[in-house]
Amino acid sequence: MMPGIGGIEILKRIDDRNLAIPVILLTGYSASHPELDQLKSKAFDILIKPCDISTLMNKIQEAVKIN
Repeated sequence: MMPGIGGIEILKRIDDRNLAIPVILLTGYSASHPELDQLKSKAFDILIKPCDISTLMNKIQEAVKIN
């Protein structure tokens, strides 16, 4: 967990400000966490920790190509 504010809150704030930046959320929550279900459409992708580094790198490359 990040000190002071979590990734889910950051994603909500980015969405509230209508910022057009891709967000890849890395979370320790399970894939079926109710709050994550609400945010799936707002994030470029949500990866569950621990995440394979090659998976993360591929997602970053995809996000950069789209934007």
